[in-house]
Amino acid sequence: MELLRFSKKAFRYYSFEIKGNEGVSYLEARKKMTRNMLLAYKSTAEGYEGDLYKYGCLWFLVKNNRIVWMRNKSYFPLGWKKDHERYEQLNEELGIKTLVHT
Repeated sequence: MELLRFSKKAFRYYSFEIKGNEGVSYLEARKKMTRNMLLAYKSTAEGYEGDLYKYGCLWFLVKNNRIVWMRNKSYFPLGWKKDHERYEQLNEELGIKTLVHT
């Protein structure tokens, strides 16, 4: 599975503005955002080139397999629900490290 890439600005935003991703490696961020894209609601990005994905309140624009823009705390897409089973499956497939709560 091909992983998404980030623009420098989008990766900086992800690292500093998305809770729990402070200091995350570039590779780990690529895996997580690829998972998020596969779980997200895909929408048209009127006026922009690329596809707009809405993963809960995290919205991001992908052009040529590269995240070029993202914003957190956006409106939650109506009717979207996180598929927890698929989320865990993708974590395993992509080798995403998860915290184990004890």
